[in-house]
Amino acid sequence: MNLSIARRRESESPAAARLARFCLAYLVAPALTGWFLYVALESASGLVPQTIRLSAEGDYNPYMDDFVVFYTAGDMARTGDATDVYDPAAIHAREAQAIGVTPESIITLPYYNLPALLPLLGLLAALPIGAAAAVWMAVELGAFALALGAFRRLRALAGGGILPVIVLLAIGSSMPFHESLLHGQMSLLLVLAWVAIWFGAFKGKGDGWTVAGLTLLAVKPQLAVVPLGYLLVTRRWRPLALFAGIEALLGVAGVVLYGPGIFASWLSLLQAATGWENENGIWIHSMFGWNAFSRALLGTGLHDVRLALTAALGVLTAGAVLFWGRKALRERRDASLFAMLVFASILLSPHLFSQDLILVVPPLLLLMSSGSSAERAGWTVYALAGWLLTFVHFDLLLTSPAGAAINWVTVWLAGGIFLAGPGMRQAIQFANDLWSFTPTTWRQSPE
Repeated sequence: MNLSIARRRESESPAAARLARFCLAYLVAPALTGWFLYVALESASGLVPQTIRLSAEGDYNPYMDDFVVFYTAGDMARTGDATDVYDPAAIHAREAQAIGVTPESIITLPYYNLPALLPLLGLLAALPIGAAAAVWMAVELGAFALALGAFRRLRALAGGGILPVIVLLAIGSSMPFHESLLHGQMSLLLVLAWVAIWFGAFKGKGDGWTVAGLTLLAVKPQLAVVPLGYLLVTRRWRPLALFAGIEALLGVAGVVLYGPGIFASWLSLLQAATGWENENGIWIHSMFGWNAFSRALLGTGLHDVRLALTAALGVLTAGAVLFWGRKALRERRDASLFAMLVFASILLSPHLFSQDLILVVPPLLLLMSSGSSAERAGWTVYALAGWLLTFVHFDLLLTSPAGAAINWVTVWLAGGIFLAGPGMRQAIQFANDLWSFTPTTWRQSPE
């Protein structure tokens, strides 16, 4: 009987494989290509050159608004007003001046990044704002192309044919990519930081790669916490020491250039921002991570309960990454461990918008091109689910019952940690077991 079943499977396998290839080539691939191309073109229509602007009070219609923040901070540093760069009222007035409007007509967007970034932004602000925006965007897109090119050389876009085109269209049509360009954010540049960490900390290309990635990632310090924790747990003392030395030098340079009070002003702003909601560019309901999840679930009240829930979920996330990450490290499942770190860095960050979700591109490219065919298929489905969720995120929140909304993108990220740990393999094993327990008469040809 078992021999009969085995022969039946052998006879069916080529036909099933041909059917699968036919569906992929003539149904799935054209449908995905057409859909991603359509969405990319629709998104591009909103990115044509326009007047750079911040949102007005009671309205939301920005164009490169975050770039205005970076440009204004650089201009203040260049003209000797860096001591006021972390004062929301002062930078608000200078933002209005930069785009030629009155302060009363636009919202306030503070500058939250490290003082060490100010000298580079000062060089940028020496240009007219339109030219500076073009340079900024060229650097962002160049860094992103460099990051994807590095993975191309690693065959992360493996498969040939139409597959690399579909993957690139999926990235280019995604909400995070569009949002990064629309707001003039630095998220595309930070993708390169994670790629450098991958090369240095996982592929053995040298500590210089790791330190460069960490230094770049520390522009948004909250994103550097998880990779620093990974280096600490794995006792990578040399890159940790090098990174600490570079940050110390940057700190000394900041004190020399702008005075010791600038770091106190920066920390004071960050502390004040933890209590902001629906003001100064902080809209927690439209963010991602456990902080946004707690806000959607519990509403605007119950602040202490929200804080406790966020902290508990953060501890649970750190524990899961530590537990599953150690096993992945022993089994040399580098792509899975890398994905856990990237997903956790977003979940644990208190304030991240949709453009920051572009950071999941490197680990997803790796997971979709490694492991068994079943694992690659599973991660492809996971990636497609995330692509869709970012588009319907706000609709899902608005249509949920008041006080019980679920931030599904955050759930998707948390699910990614579980799947990168034991989840994907368990799901595949369950499917295999389910097949093995299927009654033999269902799988056996009539005698």
